[in-house]
Amino acid sequence: MYETTYTPNFRRRCPWRAFLREQSYGRQLLGARFRLRAVRVRMLSARRALIAYQFVSERGQIYAVTFRNRDLYAKIGNAWYDEYDRTSC
Repeated sequence: MYETTYTPNFRRRCPWRAFLREQSYGRQLLGARFRLRAVRVRMLSARRALIAYQFVSERGQIYAVTFRNRDLYAKIGNAWYDEYDRTSC
């Protein structure tokens, strides 16, 4: 996931060990299986967009990522990659 869904800029800002720590925390909250729902996209330009969505944990708890959280995606070539989100990185 780190190599294939995040931009090179994100990987420069967020070393692998810091990313792994953050993902471990997310897994504690969400569990091994979770659902993603209510995905919304706000285009900022042809190559940048903010994403809002909700995670639903195994226990049914909802964790919302809103546009205010600035989960930014960037288009590189024909694909979209995570550029910035609310991780500790």
